[in-house]
Amino acid sequence: MERIDPTLPSRKVHNFLCTLKKPAASIIVQLRTGHVALNAFLKKIKASESALKFQTQRRVLDRKIGLQPASLRTLLGEPKNMRHTIQFIQDTGRFPKYNVLRSEGPETPLLRALAALPPSPPRPVKPALSTAWELVLKEDFRNDIAKDLMEPAIKGTTGILESIKTHGPTVKRVVITSSFASIIDPAKDPRPGYTYNEADWNPITYEEGLNNSVNGYYASKKLAEKAAWDFVEREKPGFALTTLCPPMVYGPPEQEVTSMSNLNTSAADVYKIYNGKSQSHGGVFIWETEASANQRYLITAGNLSTQLFLDYIWKHHHDHAQANNVYKGTPGVPLWPEGGVYTGDNSKNKRDLGIQYHSFDAMMADTIARFKELERQLGN
Repeated sequence: MERIDPTLPSRKVHNFLCTLKKPAASIIVQLRTGHVALNAFLKKIKASESALKFQTQRRVLDRKIGLQPASLRTLLGEPKNMRHTIQFIQDTGRFPKYNVLRSEGPETPLLRALAALPPSPPRPVKPALSTAWELVLKEDFRNDIAKDLMEPAIKGTTGILESIKTHGPTVKRVVITSSFASIIDPAKDPRPGYTYNEADWNPITYEEGLNNSVNGYYASKKLAEKAAWDFVEREKPGFALTTLCPPMVYGPPEQEVTSMSNLNTSAADVYKIYNGKSQSHGGVFIWETEASANQRYLITAGNLSTQLFLDYIWKHHHDHAQANNVYKGTPGVPLWPEGGVYTGDNSKNKRDLGIQYHSFDAMMADTIARFKELERQLGN
């Protein structure tokens, strides 16, 4: 965000966002923080495909911003240009699920808080009432694991909470989607016979997280969540905190997908299996239930093996599996280490939140249907 607006926290941006309707404010906040469905949006308006497709809209945008370069700082750093950016988004239809100019009533206290966020490190976490960190383990994290992976998660979390405390006094609940990575102790894998629950914490330290990108990922999840609980304990804000700690989350990708090679991690894993390219072994609104205030939840539907995916594909998509030489494994036999693996206790979330999990077959049916729809849309 410093590259976009070095004046943060900026009162002029805060005041501008408060004049927008919620859809437009949401898109601008996501673009400024780098967490938007079309995360390469502002780069793509210069790409040949987009330049050819949206020549008219681009000329209108260029006329409005004048002689200034169409840079991130120009389009998202100045309120007067942000309005032109919003109109450009509307005109190109690049966000079909958002009609960014439609009227939805006044801004929310949370948007006012987000507008006043302090400067953030690279790749900050997505700011929202319910926040989440996406699994990304890239080679470049090895260059500076602390700067590129751990500090954005930790400082991004506390920065959002501090901003909500200061600028969103009417916010009563903050829900953070953390990760099973903050619960599991990888050093003890596969830990047969052990049942993890919300009382478990990954023992990894900050120093251990610096050893490699995988450790850095585990540490970023654990330390970011721990920082959130420490903040609540220390600052006594007016909101209650709830954290959710799921393992891998599977299901149809509903975000904007520009390429089947650019799916999120869990969807990409299923897609690879489906196409023979891999042989690798809530009930109520959480903020509406008092039982979940200042609680931590392990969100899991149970143990999962790659063999389940393989069995489903061969059973329900036999011709496709045969044509793509999908690995069969050993049908009906989970690909688990000899002796078994740990399990997870989800009784607390079922009791407090009334969560009912989708069946594996229902999830797979929805996911593969979505893959086929995306392939048609993208011409794959």
